[in-house]
Amino acid sequence: MQQGYEIQYPVTSDGILRLMVLFVLAFAVQLVATLFFQVGPAQLAPLVLSASQDFQPLSLITHFFVVRGAISPFGFGFSDGISLLFEMLILWSFGSELDRLWGSRNFYSFFFLSQMLGGLFTVALGMALGQPFIAYGFGGGLAAMMVAYGVLWPNRQALFMFIFPLRMKWIVLILFIFLLMGRTDTLVMQLASAASGVLFLFLKSRSGRLYQDSYSGNPYYSTRSSSQPASRFAAGADTEKMGMVARFKARLEEQKKKKRLDKKRKEIERRIEMKEEVDRLLEKISREGMDSLSRKEKTFLDKASKEL
Repeated sequence: MQQGYEIQYPVTSDGILRLMVLFVLAFAVQLVATLFFQVGPAQLAPLVLSASQDFQPLSLITHFFVVRGAISPFGFGFSDGISLLFEMLILWSFGSELDRLWGSRNFYSFFFLSQMLGGLFTVALGMALGQPFIAYGFGGGLAAMMVAYGVLWPNRQALFMFIFPLRMKWIVLILFIFLLMGRTDTLVMQLASAASGVLFLFLKSRSGRLYQDSYSGNPYYSTRSSSQPASRFAAGADTEKMGMVARFKARLEEQKKKKRLDKKRKEIERRIEMKEEVDRLLEKISREGMDSLSRKEKTFLDKASKEL
């Protein structure tokens, strides 16, 4: 490993954990519906954001959760699972700190609004060009999130793939290129979502309403990382907020501590009872002599003499 670096992981915030569970559940529901209930792309088409005649207003929301395999004529494949894993990794890696910096409400507004505006722009551009562009998935929100992270911490150093030390702006660029691979409408949606995210950051930074009161930036992977975010976002999140995983670990530690204290208390009580019994036996010996003790009492005195 590179000298001067230590592997650190972002604390999984409650807001990000909820999103990850939601997206994984949506993937699982569509997988089951496609494989076991013969639900095809035609039935799921109303969930996708498009300009078709059967447009549903709720598709402005439902398109966030649509998986490519569910609307593909080829169905689900191994690549869909890999894509989900890659997207969850990005959401956890970059989103956890942004969620802590801004608070879950502001983060959700940023994430979903950027995705929605990107989707609407994609559909509108398709109509203007006479192309059947559609929008689905949450890749646009991920693109906006990564751009925001690169804007806030452009010079923070991290170990890319746990091997190569790079600045965040280059890591974000590399991941963004991978994220853009795919259909033309997907490319348009993610670029538009990223642009919407940048505009969102600009407007909120001018108003000063996007961050909370006390945030001390922590290194992401590297001990050499810049600890302060760029521009006015340095004022951000509540460091006192612990993620759900961190709270679970804290409860485990508390339970272990309680067990240790209970064990010590029982040991003290046992020794007190042993001392009282020893005092009783010594008093008996002084009155009646050593021969008055039973074999069991003599064994107890011998054991007590070694412990007390």
